[in-house]
Amino acid sequence: TGKGAFLASRPEADPEFYKLNIDMNFKWEWRQRETPSQDWIDQKLETPFNRPFISTEMAFQGSPVPLLSPEEYALGGRLFGRSYAPGVISGDSAMAGKLEVGLKHIGACTFWAECFHLPFKEKCSDEKSVLHEYDITGFGFVEGGYVFNQDESLKASHKNRDHLASIGFGSTYRFRPKMNGGPDLQWAVDPSIAWPLGAKPADQTGQSPKIGINIAVQY
Repeated sequence: TGKGAFLASRPEADPEFYKLNIDMNFKWEWRQRETPSQDWIDQKLETPFNRPFISTEMAFQGSPVPLLSPEEYALGGRLFGRSYAPGVISGDSAMAGKLEVGLKHIGACTFWAECFHLPFKEKCSDEKSVLHEYDITGFGFVEGGYVFNQDESLKASHKNRDHLASIGFGSTYRFRPKMNGGPDLQWAVDPSIAWPLGAKPADQTGQSPKIGINIAVQY
């Protein structure tokens, strides 16, 4: 569709455009000891340890012209704005940021999967035990962003910009089982709770928190 076409997602948008996207991530962890290696696993070291961390993420999109809706930058959801619905606001240009501060607990646990056939009082030998890695992370976060639109009609009505912000807590539970001859797996569960700062979400009647959970299995 051309500019001003009846079926265009935005009447003032031009299908010929250019935009700039910048994404930056930074994470600092206080490393009390190195990430568990195969030697660490082989030695059956089961003493857990903790790592405080600070994580930041920033994103920017810039465009001097109105964009079609699929090219706009959207805020809301897991990336920026967890107390809002995904894509609740969007714009031709946008800037967003996130700060997380938390603690990661890393360790390993032993499962006697190969020994269930033995009598209850008998114990497995070290050769039959398998040590599985896990980590549990708890963190607090604050995040937010602005969007700007270049449509002349929106500028005239002073509706060409919008913003959102959230604050909350979250956690991550990851388990990496070691299976002889099997694929490398990672199970992850990420629950979070977030409150909106400023304007309340359109899908909520008040400033009540929004609870989310994400479950993933990686091969």
